[in-house]
Amino acid sequence: MLDRFGFKRKNYAELQTEMEARAKTLFGEDANLSERSPLGIFIRLFSWFLSKTWELAEKVYNSAFITKAEGIQLDRLTAFFNTSRNPEQFAIVDLSFSGVPNSTILEGTRFETESGIDYALTENVILDLNGLGNGSAVCLTAGIVGNVPSGSIIVQSEPSADIYDVTNPLASEGGRDEETDAELLARLKSSGANVGSGTPDAIVSSVLGIAGVRAANISVNNANTTVNGQPPHSNAVYVLGGEGQIIADTLFNHYVGLQFFGTDSYVVKDISGNSHTISFTPATQITIFSNVTLTTDNTFTTTGVTEVKDSIVRIIGGASSDGTLYVGLNMGEDVIYSKILAAVMGIQGVVDATVTIGKSAGTQGASNLAINTSEVAQIDADNILVTV
Repeated sequence: MLDRFGFKRKNYAELQTEMEARAKTLFGEDANLSERSPLGIFIRLFSWFLSKTWELAEKVYNSAFITKAEGIQLDRLTAFFNTSRNPEQFAIVDLSFSGVPNSTILEGTRFETESGIDYALTENVILDLNGLGNGSAVCLTAGIVGNVPSGSIIVQSEPSADIYDVTNPLASEGGRDEETDAELLARLKSSGANVGSGTPDAIVSSVLGIAGVRAANISVNNANTTVNGQPPHSNAVYVLGGEGQIIADTLFNHYVGLQFFGTDSYVVKDISGNSHTISFTPATQITIFSNVTLTTDNTFTTTGVTEVKDSIVRIIGGASSDGTLYVGLNMGEDVIYSKILAAVMGIQGVVDATVTIGKSAGTQGASNLAINTSEVAQIDADNILVTV
């Protein structure tokens, strides 16, 4: 039913009741409507099919609202916010080689981890007189699966006598899965602040819309003096993730006189070809640790421990048990202890729980954790110890 209060779906039981009432009107109060009678079976059969139709009608109605839509329906609504779902991204990594001096390793040559995650060179690598060289490679599989630790890319997919050894001195990074419905919804909700140009809300909203950016914050100094190291009449933007030049280009679109101050600087050209220096500061990531002790009943499942860990990760932000990267808290947001406890208690089979959180494994407590403006809290499932 659709009225001024919205849409109310009729469920199977309601449809069955209405059809039975109508049947009694047509065939009499003594009509046999039991579940084994022909008419009773007919009513129950049609009630089930009609309930599915009502479910579809409810989904069609909800697909018009960002808080209710999901999947491709939510994607369709992003056009109204001048954005789109952030796609999955490929991890990149620097590889180091040793081999025959002065030999060339061609662009596209593939290397992999022992578990079979493939990477391909994005440039030709010429080994020096000592047989050493470095080159950039990209993972051939999109997503967080491409983010592997240092020293793990050691296998030649296409063995060559000119290459003795290959490895990655640093961990690969930049790979991420497609933006989830929850992450996209959070971004769409904040995108209304993007109206305007030089307002702090508009600046932060635009930066959050950049692919790969997980959190952003801004500090504005309108005073005539330096405040906490920030020059007068300046914006200090703090960003977690994303590509530096793209962030600078986006900030320049909001340049209305106040300079952008930070540790990382990039040159951006205006429409006339004049160069401008735009600066921002990469966020300081604060790693959070947690210990959880559970009292459970017989409904606690074999995946319960994983669910507990992932529930905490979804609130704070970080890598879950399966490697999915959650945005979680924005920059400057404190870690609220009661929210963590409530999430743990919401897991099926958990009767009681003792939770501690801290900025180090050895200094945990049962209180909120304060996060500065330039910081963002993150926790990985590996940093959560659960005892049942």
